[in-house]
Amino acid sequence: MFSVFPIRPYLNHGNGVTSSVLFGPIDEQADSFPRPYANVHHYRCISPALATPDGVPDADLYDVLKHIDNVLKSEKPEFVNLSIGPYMPMNDDEVHPWTALIDSHLASGQTLAAVAVGNDGEKEWPESRVQPPSDMVNALAVGACDVTAANWERAPYSSHGPGRSPGMVKPDGVAFGGSAKQPFVVYNALAGQYAHTSGTSFSSPATLRTAIGVKVSLNSPLTLLAVRALMSHHASRPKEMLMSHVGHGRFPQSVDEVLTCDDNEVRVIYQGTLKAGQNLRALIPFPTLALNGKVTLRATLCFASHTDPEHAVNYTRAGLTVMLRPKKSQKKTIPFFSSSKMYTTELEARMDDQKWETTLKHEQRFNVATLDDPMFDITYGAREDGQSVDNESLPPLPYAMVVTIAVEDTPGVYNNIRQRYQTLQPVEVRQEVRIQSAAGRP
Repeated sequence: MFSVFPIRPYLNHGNGVTSSVLFGPIDEQADSFPRPYANVHHYRCISPALATPDGVPDADLYDVLKHIDNVLKSEKPEFVNLSIGPYMPMNDDEVHPWTALIDSHLASGQTLAAVAVGNDGEKEWPESRVQPPSDMVNALAVGACDVTAANWERAPYSSHGPGRSPGMVKPDGVAFGGSAKQPFVVYNALAGQYAHTSGTSFSSPATLRTAIGVKVSLNSPLTLLAVRALMSHHASRPKEMLMSHVGHGRFPQSVDEVLTCDDNEVRVIYQGTLKAGQNLRALIPFPTLALNGKVTLRATLCFASHTDPEHAVNYTRAGLTVMLRPKKSQKKTIPFFSSSKMYTTELEARMDDQKWETTLKHEQRFNVATLDDPMFDITYGAREDGQSVDNESLPPLPYAMVVTIAVEDTPGVYNNIRQRYQTLQPVEVRQEVRIQSAAGRP
């Protein structure tokens, strides 16, 4: 017989996940919780009715997936966190139904999902690989690091990649998830007290909290793809860490990390839709003042793609070819993202210069004389069943790109570009004034 009572470990887990998206990792010494950025709908997905007679849920959790599908159809949420999924590693040759179904909901680019990658990182390969549905191409797959300090490392339990091609960079990044050195503190509303825990189930909603904070802190009409691009753009990792283990690195831990930049740099956000076969010329704002050092160009490009679940190797149906034109006066172009050394030569060949990846990120340094009003040329192409298709039949492709230009030893870059490109719209930060009444007054 099934128990009619809730399963307490599942309730504690779900409570901790909700605490993480509301407050992030809690400082037990603080006088109050951080203010949540948004209201949260918490869905209980696993109940005794979904368990086998011995109390263990079905391994594929198809009843849970059906419930999630219904919620995504009816609610159409802007932000989603998934700290649940089949307890198994992803497979190169077959796309799991969890991945395929939820990815289809995210193909519009109108929902940003963060997904925990799993906690089997200490097992032997391939059991240590990221778990469905974190292998989705239209979501942020979030692993865990061990501490909040600068000397962080991947938490040993955090499942890792690489993912399949396309979708090689999985996890997309990591965030603090707790460890023996520094536990992740959540508020246990059931017991009315703090609880110490760890896992990617908590690093994922904490990352989503930062993404929500970025969105609600701005008056500017930022798309959710732009928020996703900003999160990956600001992820950073030490060079010695493997991308297959930590993705693009640790995601920003606060909204301020995303919204501020130094005086010697400027950050530009491009967003919109592309028509199939269209060549988009994205001008890169460039300073006119004397430059005293090398120029660093960092770009992150995200798009939302429809998928072909039956063809794992050709899973994404959309692809972008990106070329950098260093000087506007010259026709010479060079690959930008495909010059990255993220992968081995064999993998780069398999990935067709990475054009079918939905998130592209690269950073490159240039001598000052190399650049003169540079620009990106971006072309949208598509395929179905691995074959090219008629451009006229394809829907517009939503995209977002973040570009940072930084110049060594050259203050004033931001103001110079603001004056030169007055058509650029500064991102407006929403100001909020909180007034606390004096004690004893109404």
